[in-house]
Amino acid sequence: LFLFELLSDAIMNRYLKKLPEAIKILQSRFMSKGSISKAIQVSIPDLPTGIKAEMIRLYDALKQNETEKTKEVFWEIDRKYSNEHMSLLLDLIRIAHFNGGTQEIKEQFDNMIRDILEDIENQQDLRGAAMSYIVMSLLFMLVLPFVKVYNASILSAEEMMYYDSRAGMLFATVYIGFLFFLR
Repeated sequence: LFLFELLSDAIMNRYLKKLPEAIKILQSRFMSKGSISKAIQVSIPDLPTGIKAEMIRLYDALKQNETEKTKEVFWEIDRKYSNEHMSLLLDLIRIAHFNGGTQEIKEQFDNMIRDILEDIENQQDLRGAAMSYIVMSLLFMLVLPFVKVYNASILSAEEMMYYDSRAGMLFATVYIGFLFFLR
């Protein structure tokens, strides 16, 4: 379970690192083209690979101009990623597509993109800090057997009996629990 959590955090972090680049590309192209579908079309070759496939699906759905199909594609992508930033980006693309490239929409798009980018950067910082605490707690747990061996080499038999007593086991359990919840 712990390794699964580490793996999923690493995958999400890798994905989040690519999202700001894609958002910046879409933002600049939308500002210059005035149409989100044109912006996506022009941006597809420049987008990172993980996001490129989803933008191709979005562009194909927007190009067909079928409201139900477009909603279905947006919903599928939103459900697939279950990420608030991707959801916001999809909402912005939907609004920009159906309301056109008016100046007001461009300003809203620009403001929301800036907020998303700032939030992504903050989350990446928090993920980095959390990952360092996870690694630190793992290292502490890996060191415990060596500490026990070291203690056996320097402590007398009577002093070592403390670690075999109920109080010693309780202390070790509380310590390991503390390290586990530290992450």
